[in-house]
Amino acid sequence: MLRTIFTVFVSIMTVHAFAGYTTPNTGVQWNLDSLVAFSGGTLTGTFPDYTMTDTITIAANDRLTILPGSSITVTQGAGKGFTVFGVLRAIGTATDSIVMKGSVDSAGWYRGFRFDDTAVDSLCVISYCRIMNAVDAVYCFNANPTISHSLFTKNSTNAIRCFEASPTIRDCVFEYNRQSAITANVNSSPLIEDNLFRYNNYQNTGARNAIAIGGQGTNNPVIRGNEIYNGSYFRAGAISLVTLTSSDVCNAIVEHNYLHNNSFGIVVQGLSAGGTLRPLIRYNRIENNRINPDPLVSGSGITVQTGGPSNSPIITGNILKNNYWGITIVSSAGLNNSPKPVVGDLSNADTTDDGKNRFDNNNNGGTIYQLYNNGTQDIAAQNNYWGSNDSLVIESWIYHRPDSAAFGTVFYSPFLQLTSVNPEPTVPEAFVLHQNYPNPFNPTTTISYQLPTGGHVTLKVFDVLGREVATLADEVQVPGFKSVKFNADGFASGVYMYRLQAGDLSATKKILLMR
Repeated sequence: MLRTIFTVFVSIMTVHAFAGYTTPNTGVQWNLDSLVAFSGGTLTGTFPDYTMTDTITIAANDRLTILPGSSITVTQGAGKGFTVFGVLRAIGTATDSIVMKGSVDSAGWYRGFRFDDTAVDSLCVISYCRIMNAVDAVYCFNANPTISHSLFTKNSTNAIRCFEASPTIRDCVFEYNRQSAITANVNSSPLIEDNLFRYNNYQNTGARNAIAIGGQGTNNPVIRGNEIYNGSYFRAGAISLVTLTSSDVCNAIVEHNYLHNNSFGIVVQGLSAGGTLRPLIRYNRIENNRINPDPLVSGSGITVQTGGPSNSPIITGNILKNNYWGITIVSSAGLNNSPKPVVGDLSNADTTDDGKNRFDNNNNGGTIYQLYNNGTQDIAAQNNYWGSNDSLVIESWIYHRPDSAAFGTVFYSPFLQLTSVNPEPTVPEAFVLHQNYPNPFNPTTTISYQLPTGGHVTLKVFDVLGREVATLADEVQVPGFKSVKFNADGFASGVYMYRLQAGDLSATKKILLMR
C-alpha cells in the first residue's frame, strides 16, 4: 500500500515584545539616515551601508522608505528586524537592489520584516530586495503587503509566512531556504504568481514543501505560473494543501505551474473527516517528481490523501509525466477516510471537471502506475489520455477494484485517444509564459510557453534599458505547448527580460545570465 509522508504547516500564535527603537507615531516619513540619527544606536551607518543592532518598529501613523542600493546588516538576535504597524516601502530597482542580511551568513540569524495588523496594505511594498539569513524573512500577520521581484535565500523557518494574511507575492526567487519557502495558515489566501522556487528544504531532514497551505481556518490561495524544483534535496515537495479540522476550508486555485524534480508534486490532505478541500488543480505540468529514492513514501504527481469524500479536488488539463505515480488516492488505516477527487466527470453540465489530463509513463519498479486508487470511493476519471489507445493496456496501468476488492472503482471510460497527427491530447486553455529553466543560466536556457490559439507570435529578449538584443521567434504558430532555446554566448552577465507577444496577449519575465 502506498504511503505518503509530508510536513503540515501549523502556525502558533506568539506574543512579541518589541525592544529597540519605535518611531513616535507622529506622521513622520522616515528613511534609514533619519533612523540612524534618532534610534540611539539601534541603526548605525550611512548610505548605502547600515548595521541594525535591535528591533525597529514603525508606528501606525509613520512611514519608512528604504532607498535603492541600501544594504542592512543585522547582528545576531532572533527578535531583531523591522516591525511595521504603519507603512514600509522597500523598493529597489533591477540593477540596484536593497539587501538585508545577517552579519554572519547563517540561516535564522535575525527575525526579518514583520507586517502587523494595522499596516497600510495598499502602501506596504517590498520589491527588488534580497533578504537572507532570517528566521522568517517576511512575516505577514493580518497584513497584505505586495512582495515582488525579490530574492529570498538562506532563511530558516520560512522565506514568507502568512497568518491571517493574503499578500501578493509575484516574480520572486526562493532558493536555498532551510525549510519551506512560503507557508500560509489561518484565513490566509495569498496570490502566489510567477515565482521561481528551487533547492529549498536544504535541511533535508524531513518532508517540507516549497509552498505549504493550511490547515486552520479558510485558506484559498491562488498559486499560478510558478516553477518549483529541488534537485538533490530529495525530501523537498512542491505544494501541499491541508485542512486540520472538520470546520476548515481550502478551495485553492493551482494552475499553470511547472513542478518538476521534486519529492512529489501536489498533496491535498484532510487531517480529519469533514474539512472542505475542493481546490481546482488545472493546466499544470507535473513531471519527474521522483528524486526521493523510496517510491513508497513519495513520488506522486498529485496525491489526494484522507479526509473523506469532502476531500474532492477537481483535477483537469494537467500533464503528469515520468513521476513514480501519476495520481495517488490514499486512505488511512481501515480505509475510513477515503477522499473522492474528480479527475474527469462527463455526467454533469459542469465543464470545469471534464478531465483532459495527460498521463505519460508514471512508473516505478518497472511498472506503470497512472492512477492508484487506494481507497473505497469510486472515482470519476473520464476523458483523459492515459498513455495508450488500448483499453486493456490502460486497465493494467490503473490500480483499483479489479486489483483489490477492498478498493473503489475508477471509471476511466470514455478516454481520449491520440494519433500520430495529434501528439498532444488537448490544446492549452490559457496563454502562459513560463520562467526559463535553468535560471540563472550560462550560456543556454530554455523558455517555454503555451498558446491557446494560433497566430503571429514574437518572442524577444531585451536588456535592462529596454533595448532588443535577440529575437527567438517571429512567425505564425499553431496552438500548443512550445519551447525555445536561448543561447547567450557573447552576452554580458546581468539581468535581461524576455517578452512573448501573441495577438493582443503579452507577458514578460526576468532572466539572469551569470558567468
